Amino acid sequence: MNKFGNDFEWLMKHGVHLINFNPEQLQELIDEEKLAELPKIEFNEEVVRMLSQYLVGNTSGTAEELMAMDASDRRRALWTWVDLIKDPDECRYIAKYVVGLN
Repeated sequence: MNKFGNDFEWLMKHGVHLINFNPEQLQELIDEEKLAELPKIEFNEEVVRMLSQYLVGNTSGTAEELMAMDASDRRRALWTWVDLIKDPDECRYIAKYVVGLN
């Protein structure tokens, strides 16, 4: 049993690439409080899907999608990623990735 409950189901439904991680890995990676607070809206469904792509190494496809967003949506998406990821090292990788997009 996972400790995310319904939020975990939502995460797995929209973060389709997260199937490559076991529940324990996801519990170490994802901040369950931030996930619970995240509004379950269409924009965030796409953000979670892109995050799942990024986490399995599909950085070029994710970069294309992020760069196609307007600046405010891109900023919102990336801040959501940083909020959801509780591993500081992974957040540093995300920051380096974002800097490389510009």
